Amino acid sequence: MTYAISMTDVSYSYGKKQALKNISAEIPAGTITGLLGRNGSGKSTLAMLLSGQMKAGGRLTVGGRSPWEDPEIMPNTVLVSDSTSIFIDSRLKRTAELWSLVRLNWDADLYGDLMTMWGLSEKENYSSLSRGQQSAFTAALGLASRADLTIFDEVHLGMDVVVRQEFYDTMLEEFASHPRTIILSSHLVGEIENIIEDVLIIDRGELVASGNADELRIKHGTDGKQATLTDVLIGLTKRSMP
Repeated sequence: MTYAISMTDVSYSYGKKQALKNISAEIPAGTITGLLGRNGSGKSTLAMLLSGQMKAGGRLTVGGRSPWEDPEIMPNTVLVSDSTSIFIDSRLKRTAELWSLVRLNWDADLYGDLMTMWGLSEKENYSSLSRGQQSAFTAALGLASRADLTIFDEVHLGMDVVVRQEFYDTMLEEFASHPRTIILSSHLVGEIENIIEDVLIIDRGELVASGNADELRIKHGTDGKQATLTDVLIGLTKRSMP
């Protein structure tokens, strides 16, 4: 199963600070969608709402159901981010054992292959890893979960260029062999340019563009030249001098 996502006037506030304002968009099932925006734009907040970790204002459905504490949606959804559930001061094996119990489609062989490829040992403590190794470990958890909705929120942080490419390659292989809905948030827009099919661009908590990536490139091109997604992002979120 893959999940389609529907959002109508989705909003969220942290106390008096409104992080998201009336987001309305559709994410087709079985696609790789880029969630783009500048720092503090609301991307991580939206990722947490989609994964059911926080309750959205407005209407948000994943597979036709509200993801908030839903017993069917949440076990089939994975959010890989700085808030990923990790036993920080315990061996990696302990975290992997927990994930294997709660993720319905967990693939132990894939997890083992990724750990080997990225030079990680289950005997190590998460807190003793470098930033890049921590990112690689959480990426391995996310990929091996084979969740119907998989959200990677800045998973590349600290990874060197080789590991990032290995992550992208594995993600595409997994997407082809085990279809799912993937949402990929990254500041490295150029690196994911040819991976993502659809795009959501958020600025200051508001949706400023959404839809097919190729159509957005064409729409924002100039002088007969197609824009890159980096061009689109800059053009829609660039600040003017006061």
